[in-house]
Amino acid sequence: MKTTMKEATKKNTFSIQLIVKKKTEVLLKNFPDWHIHKLCSGQKIKKLFEPLRWNRSNFVKCLGLIAIALTILGCTKKTEESKKPECDCLGCETGIITDADNNSYKTIRICDTWWMARNLATTHFNDGTLILNIIDDLTWETTSSPAYCAYNNDYINNYFIYGALYNFYAVETQKLCPVGWHVASYKDWVSLAEAMGDTDYLTGDILTGRSGGKLKEKGTTHWKNPNIAASDTAGFTALPGGLRSTTTGVYYELGTSGFWHSSDINEYGVMVDFQILNDKSYLTNGTGGAKNNGFSVRCVRNN
Repeated sequence: MKTTMKEATKKNTFSIQLIVKKKTEVLLKNFPDWHIHKLCSGQKIKKLFEPLRWNRSNFVKCLGLIAIALTILGCTKKTEESKKPECDCLGCETGIITDADNNSYKTIRICDTWWMARNLATTHFNDGTLILNIIDDLTWETTSSPAYCAYNNDYINNYFIYGALYNFYAVETQKLCPVGWHVASYKDWVSLAEAMGDTDYLTGDILTGRSGGKLKEKGTTHWKNPNIAASDTAGFTALPGGLRSTTTGVYYELGTSGFWHSSDINEYGVMVDFQILNDKSYLTNGTGGAKNNGFSVRCVRNN
């Protein structure tokens, strides 16, 4: 009995689905839901499949279709969005910027983007308004006002080295960074990871990346051992400023982790952050939880 083209295609598609099952499960574990939502509506997928009505129940289905589409097209690293000009500058140019407190920051150009080369430490918004400094743990946990603090409220040993920790209420004012600059967005952070060599940051396994190591300050003056793969390739000099938790305002992980806000909130109303660890080489992203969490901030110059 001859096999029709339709039957052969159906059988082949089913085989591919089995092959990509594990890959799909990896994607599920390592990508924020909101990014998959964007990927599901991408032009490459629309050309092959009818647009999916978005809900949690077809999340896995969408991932499976994406994996199948990429397998069929052989375009895992060659999608329209990933075709970008090669980066010819990793810290090749530097500058200086000052904040509302007149603190000076070295700036660096990475590809076509200018970044601050250290964490923000301003105590005023760029319109001159004083930012609330919260020392009390319970007040930090319950406030809905823009606020900042120093790790362990130590303004001598921590604030001047690691910068301030800001809650997301301060970030969303859009007045934290100097005029003409903004809190780094999700897109800014992804572009940074790609510039550092993680060219498949949005389609590969984040946990195999090397961009975190390339962004970290070298040595163990501030990072605790083992500070894996730290090379500070472009002069970004990421430091382990820790965080202040929304739970009882407790401080965690100074010396072992750096947490940075992005300016984005996902579709579930949760802020998105980026993290680098002393014992890992990757730059990872996730949901930073409640807006009261205190993270470091890096500013990027507006285009």
